[in-house]
Amino acid sequence: MPDNVDTSNTDASCTLADIDWKLGRLTASLSLSQLHRVLSSDKFADIDESLVRLQLHLEHPSSNRRAKKNAGMPSGEIAAFTKKSQQLKLEADVLFAKGDQGGALSKYQKAQELALRGSSEFVSIATNKAAVYLKLQQPLLAVQECDNALDAQSDFKPALLRRATAYEKLEKYAEAKADVERALASDPSDETVRGRLDKLKSLAEKPKREARPAGLGGSGIGRQPAQKFTKEQIAAMRAELLRQQQQSTMFTFDVTCEGEVKSIKLPVQLRYSDLVNAIKSEFGIEKYVAVKYRDFDGDFVTITSRMDLRTALTNFAAVAEREAKEKNEKPESAIPVIHVTAFASDVEFVETPENVQPQELQENDEINEDVIEIDEWLLSFAALFRRSLGDAAPKDGSQLELRTVGLDKCCEVLEQTVGMPEAQGLLVAATEKFQEAAATAIFNWGNTYACNARRIIDSCGPSEDDGASSSDEALAAAAKKHMAALDADYEAACERFAAALEIKPTYFEAPITWGQQAFERGKLYHHLSRQVEGGEKSKAERITDEMFALAIIKYQDAMGMLSPEERDVVLTEKCEDSNGVKAQILILWGNVLYEQSQVKHTRGDKNWRDDSVAAVAKFNEAGCAKQDIVRALMNHSSGEWKEEAEAVKTANA
Repeated sequence: MPDNVDTSNTDASCTLADIDWKLGRLTASLSLSQLHRVLSSDKFADIDESLVRLQLHLEHPSSNRRAKKNAGMPSGEIAAFTKKSQQLKLEADVLFAKGDQGGALSKYQKAQELALRGSSEFVSIATNKAAVYLKLQQPLLAVQECDNALDAQSDFKPALLRRATAYEKLEKYAEAKADVERALASDPSDETVRGRLDKLKSLAEKPKREARPAGLGGSGIGRQPAQKFTKEQIAAMRAELLRQQQQSTMFTFDVTCEGEVKSIKLPVQLRYSDLVNAIKSEFGIEKYVAVKYRDFDGDFVTITSRMDLRTALTNFAAVAEREAKEKNEKPESAIPVIHVTAFASDVEFVETPENVQPQELQENDEINEDVIEIDEWLLSFAALFRRSLGDAAPKDGSQLELRTVGLDKCCEVLEQTVGMPEAQGLLVAATEKFQEAAATAIFNWGNTYACNARRIIDSCGPSEDDGASSSDEALAAAAKKHMAALDADYEAACERFAAALEIKPTYFEAPITWGQQAFERGKLYHHLSRQVEGGEKSKAERITDEMFALAIIKYQDAMGMLSPEERDVVLTEKCEDSNGVKAQILILWGNVLYEQSQVKHTRGDKNWRDDSVAAVAKFNEAGCAKQDIVRALMNHSSGEWKEEAEAVKTANA
């Protein structure tokens, strides 16, 4: 939705800044009752009571306290913060549509802090935050946000469907099915939801599947593998590869404990705890165990993690290589025997995690499971290559050893495999993967220039941390001081977007972002035109119109790159696809028309209403909430729809 709503509240912001130094670290260290006592003292007698309530409302946003504070807060302050929350939400919607998930999440968070808990605005923001978390592959956090939305409005269909999606990612099919059933009950005519429910019923009846290999390479949004294999065949190949990796290679440990030496074999996927448990079982030790090895200098080094195990392996590989070199022999094995000594201990040696994460991430992130990150085409080609080797391939399905099969033999069979008809589809799939990866790299290169332009604009805005960006003041100041630098960044970004499209002509992310950059550039030149006169003014106005027209062309191009299924879907306000690519393009398209109508009104162009009507049509086509469309019309700079009734009438036209 449009992101140029003026929601400034200078007086409240200044007053809060004045009292901030007095509160200091107080609110972070005191309880609510203690804070009340301190604020009621003579030292804080000059602080306006309503602003104190506002400060407490922001610092302690639980539902009960928030309701009490809002009840006593002046209606003007509530309206100001509600308006600010709405602006931040609209800005977050735009960032989400551009694919800037981090920026969108930050905006939604700030908007949520200012929204009244239980209001329709709060419900909408929480549901949109869940969509961001789903994009970031954090379904647990998505579930939490949907819970917040449903606590306030239990039958909100988008939140139910979004939580069902999160449950599906967590493989909690029964919970997902329950949410979809509730969504269908609220709208029994939705055949899309009914079809999804049928799918979930079948999934809920099946046993939970084990973790499977994840794909790697390119974004590939909504695209299916090119090779013609059934899901069952792909799953079988994945399972076979997992089995091969788990069974083929073993570590050998020569363990010395109280003068006794025993050999223990463990798979390469072992952890420190696996080694300790194996030693205790082999030697019958009931106490704690300390496991150590001698390094190059003969000093004992204690093992407490997988990293230590890798270091020990490297140590003994170097020792074996050195000893073989001294004897003019080849090492007996590529994987050396690891010699360790076990000592009984009264103290438990806790396994050291390889990646230490902040506590908040440990609490919120999903359980990290080891998965094989490999493309489907590579799995299939490996299976085809093994089949081509025939008798030369290991019968037990273990890994291929070049020293055993022979490098010449492998090269010969590889050439034969590449020429097989079955390999053609796999190589085409590989080409598409690498093509998309290359296009993504160039596209992201262009994004760095776009981000730098954004940094320049934001640096020209008011020095306040309220999350608002691209305000009229910032755009005007940036256009006046840095237009040449901004033009250079925009040109560099668009060159990379064009290069990405040359690599992959159907890479729709490039024209979407290109169009957004043209839109931002057009707004800059509009602000520049209001600061200059004569020929410079005419030139700035001409470039403004050209940029808006270019943005619309790019959105049209992006729409044409979508698949027929994505392009032809009919979007409604409660449709789950309202966050799909088509909806995002239509919203951005509508934003351009909305801003263009405001620019034309400023110039006195009588045709400005045509663009407003066209913008509303795009928002409706995207399935935007009627409330959001009405709010945008009421905030139009023309003042044509100040009255809500008129705005509702136009939004429903």
